[in-house]
Amino acid sequence: MALNDKQIRLAKAIGKKQKLTDGNGLYLEITPKGTKVFRFDFAIQRKCQTLTIGKYPAVSLSEARIAAENARIQVSLGNNPATAKQETIAARKTTFFNITTQWHNAY
Repeated sequence: MALNDKQIRLAKAIGKKQKLTDGNGLYLEITPKGTKVFRFDFAIQRKCQTLTIGKYPAVSLSEARIAAENARIQVSLGNNPATAKQETIAARKTTFFNITTQWHNAY
């Protein structure tokens, strides 16, 4: 059965990690402290991996479903969505090394 927003809002921590499944690899993990995080499980070359989509309520259920669908597309193309996310985050960082590397590549 698919999740809905009311189920997510009313879910409470029970002292251990729990999963509320939405389907097709998408689930909401609730930590013992009560943090709610959307995660997506997938397999690349027979290795199971997990993509962390984001914390609820900063990421809504509909946004998490869209992100999971995009990740499914990446997996079907043979790409690892977790690696792509890490590369995107690293590219956004404005560090001296990144700026000098970009300048060096441009000239």
